[in-house]
Parts: sequence; structure tokens; C-alpha cells
Amino acid sequence: MKINFYKLFAALSALLLVITFYGCKNNNTSSNQNASSSTALKSEDDFDMRSLQTFDKNSKDPFAGVWHITDGEGSKLSNFTYIFDGNGKASIVIDTIGYCGTYTKDSDSQNTFKCQLMFGINGTYKYKFSDSNNKVILTNSESNKTTTMEKLEGFDILPVPDKNPVVDQNLLGAWKSSNGEYFYFDGSGLMYHNQYGTIFTYYKYSAKDGVITAVYKMQNETTEKFEYTLKEDVLTIDGFEYTRISTSELDKF
Repeated sequence: MKINFYKLFAALSALLLVITFYGCKNNNTSSNQNASSSTALKSEDDFDMRSLQTFDKNSKDPFAGVWHITDGEGSKLSNFTYIFDGNGKASIVIDTIGYCGTYTKDSDSQNTFKCQLMFGINGTYKYKFSDSNNKVILTNSESNKTTTMEKLEGFDILPVPDKNPVVDQNLLGAWKSSNGEYFYFDGSGLMYHNQYGTIFTYYKYSAKDGVITAVYKMQNETTEKFEYTLKEDVLTIDGFEYTRISTSELDKF
């Protein structure tokens, strides 16, 4: 899409601004945790959008889970959420937009943890978990400064869809471009957009008269409009083509 690279750099720049505006608020939950679990969040193929950014609950990796910073270096980012999937993938989430990364953990004599997530958790650390594994202290190998993270319960990245949104039944499902960009449209008025495995965004949306109106949140709500046409299994959005795929082919994390 023609706006992708603009949005990519704009989103990364906005992350810097969010750090300033959020400050040191004491908030242990995501801004989207008030989303009702009873809201219809699945399309006709019964696909759960939450599975796209999640973690392996059976992983033996103590980092597997959803975390936030509670003390030390990066404590101003307490509203940011960090997800480690238990298999080497990581993401940083602010409201309904996120940035993808990776991490490694070595249970050597130094207990080394490496992760590049731009803000808050970004570097090489020594780590020490609490007995319950619900808290970890990271010590930066270069600065020797510490960061304390604690696990979150009940995190939900999905926005609350509008009541009775106008949706195009032909849009529902998963779509992929030839260069690895993904969309998913849910029947309840939720939409997912993954830009090349780097930036992902969850929207509430409506689709009418060839226009998708989508709203995401990163501190403030932002509305985007996409022009689209459909011909058989080819979806054209703002002049770029996407073909229909199975939800199993969606790029997770």
C-alpha cells in the first residue's frame, strides 16, 4: 500500500512521543482490557484474532508471557506491554499497535537475555527470576542499570468494535500481498493489519461503498480510510493487490 512506509516511520516516531506523554502512570493493565470477552470477535471460520499475538502457555521458558515494567530503568514505560512467545519472538505493544522483535535466553552461568525492542527492553541483560517466575530483574550488561518486569494477567490487545458496524461480507477473512503484507477482517467489525512482520495494528472498522474506515489507537485514536475493490479472490486496497489465504497462513507475531 502506498501509505505503508509512511505509517511505519510515523509509528516509530510516535513511539518516542508516547514515552513523553505517558510518563510514570501507575497502570497495570492495557487500555483495552475493558473489552468484553462476550463480544463477538470471530468471523465465519471461527478464527480468534487473539491468537496472532500470544504466547505458548506450555513453554518451559520463564519469559513466555505478557509483561510490563514496574521499576528501574524504563519505569516511565509502565503503560507499554511486552510479549514474549516462549519461542524467541517478542513484541512491544502500545494500545492497539505493536512492533515485532526477537529475543534469546541462555541459561548459562551469566543467565544472559538479549532482546531488541527499541524502548524499555533493548540490549543484553543478566536476568534473575522470582521464585514464582512472575517477576524478573534484568541488569543491563553495559550500564549495569536494572529493570524490573512483572507478568500481567488478562491482557487484551483488541479494541472494542462499534455496535452494529457496517461490514462487507465479501471482505471477511485473511488476505496477503505478494511482498508479505497481511490483512484480516472480522465479522464483528475488527480488522488486523501486519506490515511485513514489523508493525502490526488492530482496528475497529466499517466497510461501505468501496471504502474501509478504520480506527486504531496509540495514545489517541487515529482514523484511516482505504479504498478497495473485490474481484473473485483478489482484493485491491489503494491500488495494491491481496489474495485470499487461509487464516493458518497469517503471519503470527
